[in-house]
This record gives sequence, C-alpha cells and structure tokens, in this order.
Amino acid sequence: MAAGRARLPPGPPPPPDGGETEWFLIPKGTGELATLRLFGFPFVGTGASIFKSWGMQLPGGVEVMGVQYPGREARLNETPFDRMEDLVAAVAQQMVPLLDRSFVIYGHSMGGLVAYEVTRYLQENYDEIPVRLIIGGWAAPYMVPDYVRNLAYVRDGFDIDAATDAQVIEMMHANRLFQEEALRDPTFINAVMRSVRADLKILGRYQFDDRERLRCPITLLRGSEDTLFDNRQLQGWRQITAAPFAMRTVPGGHLFLKGAGREVFAAIEAELGMGSFPRFSQVVEAVGKPTEIQS
Repeated sequence: MAAGRARLPPGPPPPPDGGETEWFLIPKGTGELATLRLFGFPFVGTGASIFKSWGMQLPGGVEVMGVQYPGREARLNETPFDRMEDLVAAVAQQMVPLLDRSFVIYGHSMGGLVAYEVTRYLQENYDEIPVRLIIGGWAAPYMVPDYVRNLAYVRDGFDIDAATDAQVIEMMHANRLFQEEALRDPTFINAVMRSVRADLKILGRYQFDDRERLRCPITLLRGSEDTLFDNRQLQGWRQITAAPFAMRTVPGGHLFLKGAGREVFAAIEAELGMGSFPRFSQVVEAVGKPTEIQS
C-alpha cells in the first residue's frame, strides 16, 4: 500500500478550522481541503497546544492535528495512560478514520518515542505508513532502555511511586527532561504532575521490539544547542527504517519547538515533500473534469 494512503473508509470529518475533538486539536489556519495531515505528538508535561501555531506556519496544504492525550490540558481530569502499549493502541485507533489522505507523523522528545510506536502499530495492524516520520531530539528506540537505566537518580534505584512531587521534579531537572521555566511554576507543576508521573512510568517500562523495521522515511531534527543525546544515539534512527534516513540541525536547544522560529518550520516544511501533493481543491476540480485527468 502506498505511504499515507488509507485502507479503511474515512470516518466522521475532523472539526472545522481551529476546532478540537477529544483526541485532536486542529489549529486555526489549517485548511479543510488540505492534502496532507500532520499528526503532532507532544513532549513530557505538555499537550496538543504546543502545536497551536503550526497551522499558520506551515503551507495551506497541511492540516495540523495535535494529539491530546488523556490527563493533559482540556483532558486534565482524565486518567493518563502509564503503559506504552495502551496509549499507542488508543491513539492509533483514533487516527485510522482520519487517514483518508496522505499523512506525516511528528513527535518531539519523548513524543518521538510514542510517535514511533504509533507508526509501527499502524504499519503492522493496518498496513498504513506515513509519508515521513519526523522525530525532534530523541534517541533511537533500541537505545532508550539503556538511556533510562543510566538517568540520574534512576541508576540509584529511583521509585516513581514512592517519590514525592519535589523528588520527581528534581529528577526531571537533573536529567533535563523538562523545560526550565516550567519547573519554577508551582501551579503548572501541580496541574501536570499526574501525567508526568505516567510518562516516566512509560519510559521506565519501555522495551524495544525489533520484529519489524519501518517502511517509511525518517528525519531526525536536532537543536544546535541540544546536548541531551549524542550523535550515535540520534543516528541510531537509521537502523529503525528500511527507507531513507536524514538528520537536520535547527536553531535551539532540546525543546527547540517552544518559540520556534522560521528556520525550524522551514526545515519541517522541507521534509513534508509538499511539492509532490496537489492541493485537495485541485483534486476535487480534476474529478469534476474527467477528460482533463491524465493517466
């Protein structure tokens, strides 16, 4: 099956421009006639709103859909998933009815790990693959278990269930897993602590399964000032796919997504391959004039 082409009939349409469903936030500026859908997976402690500006920054042919996990933002009162397999299955099943056009998956930091697992789930269970998987600043999945075991505090037997909120924050700070300014905001920390603990449990339990390589291309974006992972850990994504791999450097640190400038969006846009997709309005117009369609 071609990359990004849905095998199943589409479900209900997404909400209008700038709308929101239980699982997806669709920023203003994205068009309902877009040819390409981009699903964005947020990093630890954040939700779909991190992608709020993307609709205005990317071409009109792209519809951005920020993934909203339970326990975040508008879903703050819901219980967050603390097992990767449960989160992945739930997200993927919500995505399937929306795969009626080509799609790209983007995941930032730990969101990149979730994005990878969702991509593999769609490939294995629905024979669906994105045009491209884009990862923002995260190590190759098969290196994650060793990375987690060697985190400060974790290597000394850190128990997430027994740890106080203050100890969790200290562990996050020591390992640079959270935005610095957020650590100084008690109101924010209190609101996200339950989902942060769930994310850390997902990381702590994660085991890589190499039974099948991805069939889609992968691009790794790294911040020019990001030192969280070394080049070997980032280049490891090359082993995850049977398709081409590329790595690009963009301005910023590990969370270059926050306050991203034009260079970051230009790099993302370049990886979308928009030149190969007509606008949906052109497709509709062509269908209305069959004699003009070329085989």
